[in-house]
Amino acid sequence: MFNATFAQSMVSDIVDKALIFALAYIVIQSLPKRIIGRYQFVAHSRPRVMKTHTTEQAEPVESAQPTE
Repeated sequence: MFNATFAQSMVSDIVDKALIFALAYIVIQSLPKRIIGRYQFVAHSRPRVMKTHTTEQAEPVESAQPTE
């Protein structure tokens, strides 16, 4: 009984977690930039677009922490 229950739960849990992870990834990737811009902690989760055809230098990004 234990082996059957363990095997079934391992298979269904792995499939369930993979589907939930994929769904969450798709939802986060499809969020508009205006919503993502409100939350600084998600900046590392979205891929950055590299500009290769411009000659302008990138402006420095101001930190959210106040300087003293």
